[in-house]
Amino acid sequence: MTLLSRKLVTRLLRESPYYPTALKRLEEAYPATDSLTQQVQWLEADFNDSLMSIGSVEEALRRLPQNNGLYAAAAEWTQTLSAESTLEKTPERAEQDRKALAMKLQEVCTQAAFADGSELGHLLAIEPLLNLGKHFALEVPSALVVGAKGAGKTFTFRQLVQSLTWRNFLQKLGFTVEPVIDAAIFPVLWSNHIDDKPEGEIKTAQRNARKKVVPPSEPLLLLSEIKREIADALRTPPSHWDDFWDELVTRQFGLKARGLAALNELLRDRNQRIVLVFDGVEDAFQDSSCVFR
Repeated sequence: MTLLSRKLVTRLLRESPYYPTALKRLEEAYPATDSLTQQVQWLEADFNDSLMSIGSVEEALRRLPQNNGLYAAAAEWTQTLSAESTLEKTPERAEQDRKALAMKLQEVCTQAAFADGSELGHLLAIEPLLNLGKHFALEVPSALVVGAKGAGKTFTFRQLVQSLTWRNFLQKLGFTVEPVIDAAIFPVLWSNHIDDKPEGEIKTAQRNARKKVVPPSEPLLLLSEIKREIADALRTPPSHWDDFWDELVTRQFGLKARGLAALNELLRDRNQRIVLVFDGVEDAFQDSSCVFR
């Protein structure tokens, strides 16, 4: 794509020795990395001081037809672009270019579409994620993310986990780092399709968060162990499911004292914050009705 942008310049600025340098820096601020990157073309039009002081609507109507330099430049640009496209590209060449762009687009989309793959790609700062960042920039996030299959829940979960901290995640979204509160990311439950390797993203995030609370002594629970405990609890439901989760979370931190109260006390003593993240709940609780019996 090509983006047309305008700039109005005075004669004094155009004739100054600084103008070429300023123009060069402006163009360098919009580098073209590949064929899919939006490119900018600049149109120049003289700034007319007389338009800054207009006494009436009648005067404005008289002056406007005499000051259409920007419109004329834009019209000339579109005609030139159309002519170049017609002259330089045969139908066969245009078709080849379209196919090449389509293949590049498919490559980018394929990489981003499958959250279970090893390569996540860049995080797209869509409106729901920006709203999440705005609401929890100055406090530890507490949110439930819902959406249909394929909506991006696991992708967002993995981006969080690989960020290791809440501040790093918000930095990916474009938020300023300094005023953002920080907290380590700890995945408590994750999808069956995410590798649970000793040096994988899950265990790396867990170790990073846990070392802020307790010495790395107890081994981290495997997903198979967590699923087994959930399955046992589903067969023999506990009196209170919140007690079950309290114990499961604190066990993953290797704490002897059970319950989130003990974990919160340690976090206060060490002036640390932890964000607990969950994914793959539907894998572990395929029949959610049993939880509410």
